[in-house]
Amino acid sequence: MSDFKESLAALGLQLPEAELPGLEAMMADLERAASIVRKTERSYQEEPALVLRLRPV
Repeated sequence: MSDFKESLAALGLQLPEAELPGLEAMMADLERAASIVRKTERSYQEEPALVLRLRPV
């Protein structure tokens, strides 16, 4: 069993085998992008912000 599949199983996630390669590739891309963002030096004011707008219930 691959490390990626083991980590999913440890979280209680079970995905079809056919979806695992694509998901693993996407996660690797996200990790590379996050690494670039973390290494970029900038002031606190320039930090990227995530804004979520929730619809009223």
